[in-house]
Amino acid sequence: MRSGVVPAAWVAGFVLLLAGCTQTNQTATTSPETSPSTSPVTTTPGTTPTPTASPPAAASPSPKASPKPAKLIIKSLPYHLGEVGVTYGTVVVVAAGGVKPYKWSIQAGALPPGLALSTGGSTTGKPTNVGNYSFSVRVDDSAGAAAGAPSSIMVFRQLVFNVTTATCGNAPKLVTDCSTALHPPLRIPYSGGTPGAKLTIKITGVTGGSIIKPVRACVVTAANPTTSPPPGMSVSASGGFMTLSAGPPDGTTWCHYRATITFVLVNPSPCGAGFLCTSSNTLSVVFNL
Repeated sequence: MRSGVVPAAWVAGFVLLLAGCTQTNQTATTSPETSPSTSPVTTTPGTTPTPTASPPAAASPSPKASPKPAKLIIKSLPYHLGEVGVTYGTVVVVAAGGVKPYKWSIQAGALPPGLALSTGGSTTGKPTNVGNYSFSVRVDDSAGAAAGAPSSIMVFRQLVFNVTTATCGNAPKLVTDCSTALHPPLRIPYSGGTPGAKLTIKITGVTGGSIIKPVRACVVTAANPTTSPPPGMSVSASGGFMTLSAGPPDGTTWCHYRATITFVLVNPSPCGAGFLCTSSNTLSVVFNL
């Protein structure tokens, strides 16, 4: 054996000795297989998964501005005539626009004495004085706006005869004192009613009526009862006077008339609910023609 050459058998034995020492002193440790934290995504072969996009966040709507209310106006002031001593027909004034509730008042002038306007817009009461009353109505809304408008109310006096009795004729003397032929007609004063109104006159009763018609002229004739006024009677009323004329007998169709007739005046212009259109008293005229 040559000097410096290691036999092959020695080398192989030495390698085995090292391998044995390593296996004896080292224990191999293996980590357990970690489970996947998420399930695998399964896709259909040949297709690519489409990613789902998150919807964009909805924009908050801008707050809408409150609509501006319409201009406040007074729409209706339905005032009507008034009559002294008679309950006034309720009037409700009307506004539009603005912001409710409304508040009403009189801002200038005055209502007729006896009438009042409530804050809710109703005018009620009973007029106590004659006259033509001008005033301005105001309405305020809840937002501080205001509006005004003028109006007026005319109050008239109830119709009334200034006298309640009169006489027409003075038969049997056959001298007539209310005919247009021999004497001026009767003029009975009255007051009240609407200014300038042309009144109508109604007969409400004829009592004790009798008429004598000729048999042989007007001598020795019999009286017949009647509920009619004397033939040809004429009556009218205007300007504060009722004018009445009757007779005299014509001696051909009638010879004598006697009765008491009751009259009332009627003011036609304001007639309707809330008015006394008929005179508050009556006139009794004694006819002796």
